[in-house]
Amino acid sequence: MPRDAIRKAFRQHGCHAYQADFAADFLSEGAAPHHLLLTPSGLGKVRSVSLVAGRMVEEGNARRILVVVPGAFARLWQAQLETHVAGIPVKFLHTQAFQEAQNDKAPEGLPWPETIVAVVPGDAAVKAPLAPALLSVQWDLVVVAETRARLECLVSKLYEQLLLRNAVGRSIVIAERALPWTKDPIGVAAEGPETARLEFRVTDWFENLAEPESRSAPESPVSWIVRDYCRNDAEVRFFRLIQGQLRKLRESRSPFHFHTNVLLRQAASSPLAAERTLDTIHRKFSRRLLHSSVCRPNGLYGDPAELEDLSNPSYTPATRASYLDFLRNACDALESIPVDTKLACFLQLIEELSQEEPGKICVLAAYGDTLAYLRKPLLSVRVVSRIVSRSFKCAERQRLMKEFVEGGDVLLATVGALGRESDLSRVKHVVLYDVAMTPHQLEQIQSRFRRANRARCCRMYALRDNSGIHIDPLFIEADEPDAMSVPGLAAAMTHA
Repeated sequence: MPRDAIRKAFRQHGCHAYQADFAADFLSEGAAPHHLLLTPSGLGKVRSVSLVAGRMVEEGNARRILVVVPGAFARLWQAQLETHVAGIPVKFLHTQAFQEAQNDKAPEGLPWPETIVAVVPGDAAVKAPLAPALLSVQWDLVVVAETRARLECLVSKLYEQLLLRNAVGRSIVIAERALPWTKDPIGVAAEGPETARLEFRVTDWFENLAEPESRSAPESPVSWIVRDYCRNDAEVRFFRLIQGQLRKLRESRSPFHFHTNVLLRQAASSPLAAERTLDTIHRKFSRRLLHSSVCRPNGLYGDPAELEDLSNPSYTPATRASYLDFLRNACDALESIPVDTKLACFLQLIEELSQEEPGKICVLAAYGDTLAYLRKPLLSVRVVSRIVSRSFKCAERQRLMKEFVEGGDVLLATVGALGRESDLSRVKHVVLYDVAMTPHQLEQIQSRFRRANRARCCRMYALRDNSGIHIDPLFIEADEPDAMSVPGLAAAMTHA
């Protein structure tokens, strides 16, 4: 189809000019098969690429599509693809879901159906059993989006292996900067002894939309406000107990380190999440015959996490007895906490926002247990709330999002369960209750609300603990190398 016709069709879908231009560049006759899109957050890349994928399926040019994205935003990609791609099933495949799907197939069955849109978290895509399966089939379209620094090299190797196997018909790589593996042409196997060189067709929304005469969307500013609180002595003792145990386990390389780290993260989220985690861990390690264990985290950011391989560790009776003693002490310390100071700070903030400046309020939490924990106290300040988490089916999430957009009140959500971007453009206040922050995560969460069609500023609130126990969600310790205070964020924040 001619470029002008494609551009007109995408404008009729409600796309901005720069989005329609990108679609026309990729879909027009004779277009380059591989495209690099450099874009800041908030300009609608998920919707744009989903529309492109839908157009390829509609015209019969794509039957198998692979989308590799960060796990925290896989649900968002899935929802947009389900909206814009007709006739082909859209599947969110993490390790466990893939294994379950394979178990349902006959041994001689193909690893992938003839038609599928597979949305795969980057963590799962680069390791077995998904990586070999991804490399075993031909993909009509591959999308690699928003790769985190920790996975950048591994995802790039997977992508290059797909290219070397001639397993990629067309591809779109999305990033906020020119990645090292996209600056130079990539060698691709050819039929002869020589190798072809793959060059990317580059669209740079940073540069194009910065031009004075560009047809960019109106600005959608986001302002930050920090609300400080200080945990009481009982809370500090509880967290010090867990942190002390975590340090001991790290030094001894104990297999219990993983469970304790999960406990610390959930305890920083809410007492309910901590209580349920303590109960689960206690029941697990109280079993008399326990020689090996395979554990799964409880879905940070509201999405299914990958299986954590612990190489079948063995636990001596003394090691297990020591850890069970720690769990009992942690339960006693949790029960001795008189009041949740972070919750009190949160309720005061919500009450102020509801009275002084009525408007749509979205509260983001890392765990479904925390959403349930917050709902009842909100009723005490006469605030009606709706919960949206990853455990809800897509239709139910869409219904709740529609009710929220039309009726207001407060939306309690996990990050991975957020609805369509157009719904979030009318949110006036966003409260980050317990979401662990890295520079990448902050930017991505902020982009969900800094939309091109936003009419007014969005205020984002962060709750910061001044107790000195270093579990503040803005600066929480994490395994990723980029987990630190966000450069420039402190200067943008206002203390309230």
